[in-house]
Amino acid sequence: MIVGEPRQAPLGNNTKLRGTPSQEASEAQQFEQMSRSRAYQLKARAAELLPNERVRICMNHRVKTSELVNLNIVGAVGEPGRAYFTNLMVCKSVWICPVCARAEAEERRIELQAAIDVWHMAGGTTLHLVHTLQHHRYESCEVVVDGLQDAVRRFWDGRPMRSLVTEFGIGGRVYVVEGTYGAINGWHPHRHTVLFINGSLTEAQIGDMENRMSAYWGEVVGRIGRYASLEHGLMIVHHDNDAEYLADYFNKFGHPPTDPELAKRWTAANELTKGHLKLTRRAESFTPMDLLAIYDQLADFEEIEGDGESEKEEVGRLYQEYAAAFKGRKQLVWSRGLRERIATLKAELGIESEPKPEPKPTWTAVQFPEQPLIEVRKRQLQPILLNLAEIGGDVAIKAFLEGEGIRGVYYPRLDIKAELVPLADGEGVTVDLYEYVWGEVRGGDLAGDDLAGDQAGPLADVYQKCIF
Repeated sequence: MIVGEPRQAPLGNNTKLRGTPSQEASEAQQFEQMSRSRAYQLKARAAELLPNERVRICMNHRVKTSELVNLNIVGAVGEPGRAYFTNLMVCKSVWICPVCARAEAEERRIELQAAIDVWHMAGGTTLHLVHTLQHHRYESCEVVVDGLQDAVRRFWDGRPMRSLVTEFGIGGRVYVVEGTYGAINGWHPHRHTVLFINGSLTEAQIGDMENRMSAYWGEVVGRIGRYASLEHGLMIVHHDNDAEYLADYFNKFGHPPTDPELAKRWTAANELTKGHLKLTRRAESFTPMDLLAIYDQLADFEEIEGDGESEKEEVGRLYQEYAAAFKGRKQLVWSRGLRERIATLKAELGIESEPKPEPKPTWTAVQFPEQPLIEVRKRQLQPILLNLAEIGGDVAIKAFLEGEGIRGVYYPRLDIKAELVPLADGEGVTVDLYEYVWGEVRGGDLAGDDLAGDQAGPLADVYQKCIF
């Protein structure tokens, strides 16, 4: 069973949350860093459940094995700022990877909110339409989602709906499909659609449109052997043209909404802290991120207390079922011609596209060769390093990694070059520290000469003397 009183987490050390942001960070920065740390933590659990998916390699392996992995900071050299890695693979699995979902959803939120703003400036209206249908506990996630998608396709292709589109001036739509799981009724799919209405509608017109759509939706669902209630099968939510609300809601996996009620739901769905788990475990339904977070907590109990195995396996199976059902599906879909229509409206309104901002100065704080990167990956230190970079720059990262016993890392701003080293032939070579990994020379181009195997010994000795 998933639903029930949650067990209290045992006291003691919890290395998984060492990415907790410093108190020196602003409140907004602390929220962002905690969210990122939690996303990395859940990504590791997703990789555990889906070992054959790309999420396993995401932010763990190098794109080009011949190049180092850099941790860059945006801003003036030596100053903390927004941090990011380069030369690390990303999976872009927006359905199953919490890390990639955050980045992708934010970009889509910005695009959608801009489109809604332009539509409103041109005198149009936007409405939030929700489709769902009856489902049963023992139906698979794929079956109920496919059923919903088939019914919605028939709904929009039907002659009655085409007539309503013309009558009420529906100029375009953007939709997203999501699914939640309930312990009583199983998988519950929803399809959320933003309707772009030409002009404005009165409350009476919106009510009339909802009633007629709802009746037709019930007919369509019945034709495929399913049922949708007249009251809950189809709903239109009107938010007084609140572009930010709609953009936040339709991309809630990656951006915290500003609406208080939505913010509560988004925070629970993304499980930023263990405390929110207690709230969602009493809830009637669970988002996929809820399931992943519950699996993470149950794994903790299993590791520390030795129990929770059967429930953990059940929750893990549900997440695997969800991942298989949504794999390959588009997440946010625009109707044909809507983007072009928005571009035309912008031109008519004299709204110029914002020029691309000038690239901000960026500096490299840390460079990771292969062996230190393996240690970072094993210990899941990526979010901790990003948080430290944004608070204390390379100095904070250096102190942390040395405390962890991870050496062989190069700090371009802090490190110095070794003195000339006498070789067997009497010549000298200037050696960069990052050419060494864990006290051994792995080979490479040093001052234009290839490093010979028999030279590793004396050069490695010099490297050891140069470690701070």
